[in-house]
Amino acid sequence: MNAWLSTAMKYICHIETMTDSLPLAGSGFNWISQRPSKDEIKAALNLCEQIDEPLPEKSYQNVDKLIEFIFEKLSPISTNDNSPGYLAYVPGGGLFHACIAEFISVCLNRYVTTFMAAPGLAAIENQVIKWFCDILGYPSAAGGVLTSGGTMANIYALHMARSYCFSNEPDQFINGRIYASDQTHCSLDQAISLCGFSKKNLIKIHTHPSNYCICTQTLRKSIQKDIKQNNKPFLIVGNAGTTNTGAVDDLNGLADIAKEFNLWLHVDAAYGGFFMLTNQGKIQMRGLKRADSVCMDPHKSLFYLMGQVHYWSKTKKISGIHLVKMKCI
Repeated sequence: MNAWLSTAMKYICHIETMTDSLPLAGSGFNWISQRPSKDEIKAALNLCEQIDEPLPEKSYQNVDKLIEFIFEKLSPISTNDNSPGYLAYVPGGGLFHACIAEFISVCLNRYVTTFMAAPGLAAIENQVIKWFCDILGYPSAAGGVLTSGGTMANIYALHMARSYCFSNEPDQFINGRIYASDQTHCSLDQAISLCGFSKKNLIKIHTHPSNYCICTQTLRKSIQKDIKQNNKPFLIVGNAGTTNTGAVDDLNGLADIAKEFNLWLHVDAAYGGFFMLTNQGKIQMRGLKRADSVCMDPHKSLFYLMGQVHYWSKTKKISGIHLVKMKCI
């Protein structure tokens, strides 16, 4: 075991000091800018062929060789998100102490879904959730969950809004109407499908060409039109930092409309939410605390490891609306 760790640490230390290596084989990103770039694509496909092998009948004995293959063959032709110069896309950067925390978590491998299975570790999760609710300015009654990504967080949001808004008439959700800008992340479309809605349930509202923010006047007119047609408006999805442009919708304006028509307001703050830690971010995203639910990605603006997203709602009672009771032996 110590030998494996030593081998891995040798490469990890190399990654820590490596800042000038190309993220892909060949000349860099030609596979994007000069399609088709056959050399880079061919190198990637050849690598995939090396991984393609039959299901092993025995355990893999030469772990050192496997570690070397990962770091010497696989890692060099992938984007180096951990490089200090990596500014290409919203998920990027890997903080060293976050790696240590992940290492400890994996080594302990504790079950925290049930509080008493590991109360101390579950308390850590609860404390992190409380801290991030404080960042949003949410009340002490707020709650949340940790998910694997922004897509899953938006699925939670849509399911919660549907369950809450149609609690007295659950069969009527098929006439529900969801409103979002044409800049909203595609995960909302996936959430709509997974939560039992069809494409007609989603109303895309155009954005202003100058700032790519949702047009609140068009939104209000669309809601009024649906009400006249006996449809069931129930959810507005706002953006606090879109993936393509970083646009932040008029969150106070959306909150006012949601209050006027008694709708749920969810804000996708996966990209921009943690800019609430800055003075400028608080100004740009004023009104975020008025949202009924919010999702934020630490692996974006906090430079945390991939696969950590936080989803919050204003009250713990509502945040647990998707839970069921289970009998266990």
